[in-house]
Parts: sequence; C-alpha cells; structure tokens
Amino acid sequence: MLFIDLDGFKHINDTMGHEVGDQILTKTAQRISAVCSQNEYKCRWGGDEFLLLTDYNCKDKTNDFANKIISAITQVHSNSHYKAGIGATIGIAFYPEHGSDLDELILNADMAMYHQKRINRGKISYFDDNLRMQLERIRRLNDRLSFAVQDGSLSLVFQPIIDSNTNFPSSVEALLRWQMDGEPVPPDEFIPIAEQYGMISEIGLWVLKNACIQGLEFQRIIPDLSISVNVSVMQLQGQKFVVEVADILRKFSFPADKLHIEITESVFAKDKSTFLSTVKSLQELGARISIDDFGTGYSSLSSMLDIGVDIVKIDKTFIQDVDKKGLSIVNAVVQMASSLSFDVVAEGVETIDQSEKLYSLGVSHLQGYYFSKPLDASSLCAYLESIKKAS
Repeated sequence: MLFIDLDGFKHINDTMGHEVGDQILTKTAQRISAVCSQNEYKCRWGGDEFLLLTDYNCKDKTNDFANKIISAITQVHSNSHYKAGIGATIGIAFYPEHGSDLDELILNADMAMYHQKRINRGKISYFDDNLRMQLERIRRLNDRLSFAVQDGSLSLVFQPIIDSNTNFPSSVEALLRWQMDGEPVPPDEFIPIAEQYGMISEIGLWVLKNACIQGLEFQRIIPDLSISVNVSVMQLQGQKFVVEVADILRKFSFPADKLHIEITESVFAKDKSTFLSTVKSLQELGARISIDDFGTGYSSLSSMLDIGVDIVKIDKTFIQDVDKKGLSIVNAVVQMASSLSFDVVAEGVETIDQSEKLYSLGVSHLQGYYFSKPLDASSLCAYLESIKKAS
C-alpha cells in the first residue's frame, strides 16, 4: 500500500485558485496512472492524497516504483495561464506484516508518510514497529498537550544571566517545563509537537504572560531585572503577535524595556522581510531583541545589521570549546558588539575557568550552571535575596 501526499498543493490552491488546483489534481492522477501497469489498484483518497495497491516483489523494485511516481508528479505543470510545481511524499505499508485489512494498511502507510514529511518531504518511508511506537507517543503527547494550559501541568523555571563586570544578575531567562502524569517531558520533544499541531501560539502566550507576572515579583527584589522569553518562528508568523505582546505588557504594567524576546537566527532563512517587520514592531514597543544560539543556524550577520539586534547569545557549543575553535567565534562576536552596540551573552558556562576566560575576552554577560541551574520561582526569589544581601 502506497500512501501518496502532495507537497505544496495548498499553496497552489491559495495563490492560484481552486480551479487551477483541480486541474493539477487531474493531471497528477493521469501521471500516476501512466506510471502504473494494469496490476495496480489506484484511487484519489481525498484532498491531495492518493492510494496505490500493488504486488510486492522485492524492496528494490518497490523503491524504484515509488520513486517513478514521485518523479512523475514533480514534473512542472504549465499551460498558457500558469506554471506550477508540486512534490510528493510517499508512505508504504506491507500486507500482512503491517495490517490484515485495507483500513489498517491505509492507516499505517499514512503514518509512515507523515513521519517522512516531518523529517524530509519528497521522499519514501516504510512503516515499522519502531515508527508505530514513536507515532503513538506523539499522538499521546499531542492529545495531552492540547489541555496543558488548562490543566495546570505547564510551569516555568528561571535561569539567571550574570553581568560579568558586576557578577550580579541583570536578567533571567524563562524556560518552559511540562509534566504529563508526573513524567517530565523535555522541551525539545514537546515544543515541535506544539508547533506542528497549532498549539504553540496559545502556549507561547501563556509563557509570556506568566513570565511577566513572575518578573514583577522578581523586580520587587532587584528592580532593574529583565525577563527573557523564547519565541518560536510560528509565533512570529502570527498576524496578531505584536498586538498580543502589547496587550500583555499593558495589562500587567510590565516595563517593555525589561522584556527580552529571544529568537533563533534561523527565522530569517524563511521569510526575512516578514520577520524583520515583526521584530521592528516589537522593538518599537520597547522590547529588546535577542538572537539565541548564535552560530548554529542561518548566517545571521546581515540580519543583525538589518534589525539592530540588542543581544546576541553565543551557543554553548562554542563556549565549551572556548580554548580551541570556539575562541574565534567569541572574539568575532565581541568585536562586532563593540561596533554595533549590542550585548553578548555566553550560554552554557559551567566552570570558573570558562567564566574568567570569557570575561577576559570582553563577554558582557554569562549564563550557565556555574552560576545557577534553572530554578522555580520561589527558589529564584531566595537566590535573588541572597545575592542582594551579599552585595
């Protein structure tokens, strides 16, 4: 069973209209039929999905057949009125290993296809038991995460960011945590699910609201303390995001200049002009913009020049290698900071040697387990009180 899903079809419907979309579906069906022999059963399953049931001889022949299908589908569609291109991703399940009836085969081929789309669309994926377990966990996490804001299973922890000149915390980064039935689920597992299934905007606003509420408590101890909040690409794409940020700042009377919005440099690889506009609007509110995990993604020097970035956080992989290859990255960022007037935060500082080395290189702010692990709100308040008394 081959489950074929078109890549990029929604964009064609949205930009060229449903009449063109219908024509492309018809041509796609014709192209699939042209690749097939008389032995295959084929149908349009719905939307931009197609099914093929064919005899199995060996995996190599199945691969060749599926790749011919993809190659045929991806040929450019053109006539006198339009020119359009689409792709295809295929999931494959075998009878009887992966299902004893059509419904089960279709479901499992569908699961294999969506798994492949998440990894790298335009390819082939085979169903197996490991995939079944992965997808069942994703489905369970998705079901439970959809209620996480309402059921109180989300929480925030906070990690101090230290001014290297004063050894005093200048800000704290709010980090999201989730407990599902007592099991801590790591952010790198549940955040992609929240993004994929459309929950990240609601969860992101919960984080922003609660970080600001808690930040006001921290500022009663250290008045100038800032709060740093991570924002996903999906949130930045939302048309209402800037308005929502402004509403939260106004509702809780949180000082805008004490809010640091952390974005990864990879956001500029997609739709640079849109993101630049959103970032500029956030800066106009008074918020400061921080580039997180610098050096690991999209080449961001031009982006930093374009937006006038306020803070650059050097990824911990360079800090852990600061005596070797990481040294050149740190030096380069510090030199840019002096001419472009942004602050530099070194992430993942774990030892006194790293701390002293980074200070000697001119890094203005330090963050990591050497100073403090992420703390819940009450523990951070106690930490800030102790720092305040010691000063």
